[in-house]
Amino acid sequence: MERISFEPKRILVPTDFGELSQLALKYAAVGAVQFGAELIVLHAERFEVPPYFLADEYEFVLKELRRRRQSAENYLAEHVRQTLGSVVDKLTIQYRVVEAHPVEAILQTTEEEKVDLIVMGTHGRTGFQRLYLGSVTERVIRKSEIPVFVVKQKERDFIDVNDPEAKPRLKRILCPVNFTATAQLALEHAASIATRFNAKLTALYIDERGETSEEEAKEQICQWLPSEVKNLCSVEPMVRFGNAAEQILNVAVEGNYDLLVFGAERRSFLKAILFGTTTEALLRLSPIPMLVVTHGK
Repeated sequence: MERISFEPKRILVPTDFGELSQLALKYAAVGAVQFGAELIVLHAERFEVPPYFLADEYEFVLKELRRRRQSAENYLAEHVRQTLGSVVDKLTIQYRVVEAHPVEAILQTTEEEKVDLIVMGTHGRTGFQRLYLGSVTERVIRKSEIPVFVVKQKERDFIDVNDPEAKPRLKRILCPVNFTATAQLALEHAASIATRFNAKLTALYIDERGETSEEEAKEQICQWLPSEVKNLCSVEPMVRFGNAAEQILNVAVEGNYDLLVFGAERRSFLKAILFGTTTEALLRLSPIPMLVVTHGK
């Protein structure tokens, strides 16, 4: 058998103790069970000392925070046990509480611990709410060099969230492609997952300009498919015409897919304020869990 390219052995799940973080933790636990991976649970929060504090008050607060860090880690461990139940005893779990901005803490932990996968939740809000509340997840995706699994409100689950040891019901995977290196990387990850879970993989190409026929587009997909993907699993080519984000979301719902895997181009600092419009729309509107595979600088 060909080597499975996506085989995470260290999974990081940040938590703010909220409902979405709990859902992300359950997905991460299932992943840890299935891949035999270590789970790193991280809580990060930046503490800002008010500017009117005197120097001795400032030092006292910092000493108190350091003294209570162990209590915070104990609280984090209890939170994980309450969320996951007895499966905690069968997992290798590392607990981390740090005083830092969540984005900085996540990226630093990812590098220090050689993490292979980040599992996070996002609210999928729009407008100003999205820019504020979704900023941590989106900023992590934008800067991360490893895949980020995005969990949203419980619209569709391919796991039994009440049984972290249950095998995922992962039957259909959708991967949009556009013949780029980023799409190829995402498709290789999707093929690895499809192989492990014996799932059906669809490579979806969207022709927004309607310049080719469906038959020609499918032939292009089959010719473009990387040999690594062909050797791992069978891939169904699919073609749709119209707006990319709209068609991807429509296919995800109509085809009853369990997982959306797509590539997101990492941009330079000056261009990294926003993703492309398709990626933005998928992060906000996808009704199913997503694995975002980043590529580029």
